[in-house]
Amino acid sequence: MINRALNILVPLVWAVAAQCAAADVTRTLQVEGEGGKPVTATTTLFLEDRFTGFTLTDAAGAPRPCHLLNREGSRISIHFDAVSGERLTCRLSAETPLPAPASTHRAGLLHLVKRYDGRAVNTVAEFEALWKQATFEGGRFAEQIYAAYNPFGANSNALHRYEGGLIVAKGGAVTFCVASTDASFLLINGEQVVAWPGKHPVKEGLDGSKRGTVTLAAGVHRITFLHANSDVSSFAIAAMTLPGDNRHFVIGPEYFTRAAYAYVTPLVDASGTRQADFIWENTYMVRLRGYAGYDVHFEATALDGVGDAAYAWEFGDGTRGSGRVTNHLYFAEGEVPVTLTVTLPGGARRVCRQTLRIAPRYGQNENDDARALSLLNRAALQEREIGIQPQGYALITLGYFFFLKEAEAAAFGERVLAALDRIPEADLAPVLRELALGVQQVDEQYELAERCFRAILERVKDPKARASAALHFGGMLNLCLNRPQEAREVLNAIRREDLTDWEPRLLDIYLADTALVLDDLATAQKLYAAIPRQTPLQVGTALDKKALFTYNSRHFRVQNLLSQGLFRESLPEVDMLEWELPEERASPRINLMKVQALVGNGQPRKAIVCLQRALLAEVDETYTPKLRLELAKLYLGQRQFQQARHQIALIRKESPWTHEEIEARRLLDDIERALTEVTP
Repeated sequence: MINRALNILVPLVWAVAAQCAAADVTRTLQVEGEGGKPVTATTTLFLEDRFTGFTLTDAAGAPRPCHLLNREGSRISIHFDAVSGERLTCRLSAETPLPAPASTHRAGLLHLVKRYDGRAVNTVAEFEALWKQATFEGGRFAEQIYAAYNPFGANSNALHRYEGGLIVAKGGAVTFCVASTDASFLLINGEQVVAWPGKHPVKEGLDGSKRGTVTLAAGVHRITFLHANSDVSSFAIAAMTLPGDNRHFVIGPEYFTRAAYAYVTPLVDASGTRQADFIWENTYMVRLRGYAGYDVHFEATALDGVGDAAYAWEFGDGTRGSGRVTNHLYFAEGEVPVTLTVTLPGGARRVCRQTLRIAPRYGQNENDDARALSLLNRAALQEREIGIQPQGYALITLGYFFFLKEAEAAAFGERVLAALDRIPEADLAPVLRELALGVQQVDEQYELAERCFRAILERVKDPKARASAALHFGGMLNLCLNRPQEAREVLNAIRREDLTDWEPRLLDIYLADTALVLDDLATAQKLYAAIPRQTPLQVGTALDKKALFTYNSRHFRVQNLLSQGLFRESLPEVDMLEWELPEERASPRINLMKVQALVGNGQPRKAIVCLQRALLAEVDETYTPKLRLELAKLYLGQRQFQQARHQIALIRKESPWTHEEIEARRLLDDIERALTEVTP
């Protein structure tokens, strides 16, 4: 019985689908203006996936040719000849192809772009020959010939053709100038006026020296600007000097005839009933360190006379949304199918499915830090609420660190670790490494950093990425978590051939650091001394005065930064001192400065380990009580009272009647008060 029902149902479903596809579905195009003046009209249509193309017809039903400007998924831009105020019908079809691109038009400044092999172009004839063979990229109606990028693709290896009507208000000798990266040619009424052939930068032409003069009558003249660009930068500028004037200026929009815009009405069926329909736009893009986020705006057509309809979206990346108007973030280029389902009050549904084309284009990214950071915050919120594409984890994490939002990056770190199975392997190392290094300075989240390092070692196959992660992991285990034996095991497992640049030197320093704890001072000093000096203070038996001056200057800079409370800025300076002279890592004077910087930077746990290491070195009675007093203060701050008491007892025993001993007694009173507060 069930099989019989299915046999009846399946043909019925196909019949309904075929009927819907064949239904007479149209849009109306209303050309702006009035009075029936001949114009070139341009507009943008959104084509449902069930249709392959469309036909335009006028009021009498006669077909109207149209030409393609560009296509981004379901978003189709076209131009066609019309008259102002005219209404045309756009009939969607599953059998008709899209129109082909063409440069013929009545009005407006049409800008078309094609891709070629990037060779030098020396004549208009060479340009035209290449143009016939080149691959079409896209087109638009521009306001003027004044561009600093290719709006349809990469700047390099692009042929640009501008065709339009130039308005000359007063007849006479008009001088035209061009400025461009690589070859450019300007023609008036088909005759060459200016030529700047070959490959060259734009700078030489900015003074207006690439020029030519032609006598023109008042009226509209055909202007053609051809530009062959091979380099990564792209500039195209057309300027002119009016009769009787001696200054050149960029030809503004007021000197060109303009194309009319054709307004598009909602999609309707043969009965005039509105169908489910929507428009979309790539409104903004954030691009950081090779990763990108695209903010796409969606707006569904309101259905008249149906009451409160419900609008549900399937964004094509595994996520869903709702609302007639909404925004969604994408993080990967390519085509994405998006489905809108409109549920009417009675339960009936209308569906529209379109294909988005997600791709970077100039004009999306405005270099607005506040807006970019807002997008990152929205991306993190979207990840928690409905999800994001796997590539988004890299953009959010690296973006937060780029904008120095370490706390936000650390908070997002747990989300990254929970999504490790989804994140592309190529993204794992840069994302987890940045997290592991960054979260150490956000409330000393060393345990979170450890999980990030271990994830790299377990999941990433690239030996260099693994070696770099192990290097920093070993340093953190010893210098932050006080686990020197584990640190030595991790560091000894690193293959030196997998390290790059400065990393082998850091490995030697970290191994010497572990020796200070696990072996003895003499072993550590021997290892430190074996590391080649960046700038030795001594040459033979004599001091290098220049090197000594550099060292003292850096030392003074650290003290100056600390005195101003610039703790974060002082840490790299201390690191440089220890980097140039590794044996300084055992110096009590350097360690006291480093501890001050660490505490001021919110890293007391690392400061405690630093002081513990400093006390292992043989220091004189001048520095020992100072180190112990600072250590006792840090233990108290961490509420490690027993350890604080132990350091105070050693100060009283080893350094009686000193300033540090007096401070230690006061500190002991603080400990007793703290214990009283926590003890009922």
